[in-house]
Amino acid sequence: EPPNELCVGIFKARGLAAKDKSLVGTGGSSDPYCVLEVAGTTMKRRTKVKQGTLEPVWKELFTLPLSAERPPGRDPPALVITCMDRDALSSDDHMGAATIPLDKWAADPAREAERLWVPLEHVEGKSENVSGEVCVVVFWRHDAARAFSPFEAEDPPPGKEVNELRVG
Repeated sequence: EPPNELCVGIFKARGLAAKDKSLVGTGGSSDPYCVLEVAGTTMKRRTKVKQGTLEPVWKELFTLPLSAERPPGRDPPALVITCMDRDALSSDDHMGAATIPLDKWAADPAREAERLWVPLEHVEGKSENVSGEVCVVVFWRHDAARAFSPFEAEDPPPGKEVNELRVG
């Protein structure tokens, strides 16, 4: 069966940029969280905020209903992970983003889960103070519950035409 559910685990990050500068001495910290989006869809998920760290560990799992089947001429989707710094008194700071093309999972439905370290990159118009990488686990699987189709095609009796509309 073709995959119909994308599983994404946001494990941890390392080497993140300090967005909250220390008032005493040098250094600083951040209050990072990640936003996951599937490009070209409205699907969006978010991790919890990890307070005062540049090496956060989230260990959060997200499942997104996403079919690997694509109409002809349409590219496979991409997973976009944006790292942000939570600020209580102002708007959150951008810490970088990473894009993971999902074509290798779409092409091979039997592909196993894979752990990737993806570097955060600068996004045009956002802060240039970007560093670090995020560890992500990606797995595209088939979930029979999402593939549920309760209506079987029925052939009309001989000499009769179909005269009903079924809405499920």
